[in-house]
Amino acid sequence: MRFCANCGALWQEPGEFCLKCGASRLPGVVAAANVVETSFAETLSTGNAATLNNGLKPNIGGALSYLFGVVSGIAFLLLEPFRSDRFVKFHAWQSIFFTMAWIGLTIAWTVFTEIFEAVTGGFLLMLLIPIDCVLTLAGIGYWVFLMYRAYQGKQYKIPLLGKLAEQRANK
Repeated sequence: MRFCANCGALWQEPGEFCLKCGASRLPGVVAAANVVETSFAETLSTGNAATLNNGLKPNIGGALSYLFGVVSGIAFLLLEPFRSDRFVKFHAWQSIFFTMAWIGLTIAWTVFTEIFEAVTGGFLLMLLIPIDCVLTLAGIGYWVFLMYRAYQGKQYKIPLLGKLAEQRANK
């Protein structure tokens, strides 16, 4: 029987590297364990999301959870390294709630403008077009602001919705 000179584990023939520590039995060959800082199994056991997925950090995950609204929010709630990270979970839930609120407000505004158009015969509809543009730009600006704050590593809470997102993230 042969044992690894590095860790003492039983050597599995005919491999060149120790299955436990990755040390080479050939002189002058760099051990695989010396090249890799942490093994994938160690990363999974610690749940460190900052080192998984090619180094995608939680602040990037938080910012990306806003990118496609509900879809990206749900995706980050389902992805294994991020669903255990409270920061990413908070931003994913806030992204979902923000998108749903934005859709609801857009529907309400559309109903209001249709009623306004029907009552006035379309006469004052020209007043609502600039308001519509300002509201759309404000929503997009707020969305970009939320992504930027998440990228900075800040947990900015939207009034009312942020508290709901925090409660869901803490579960």
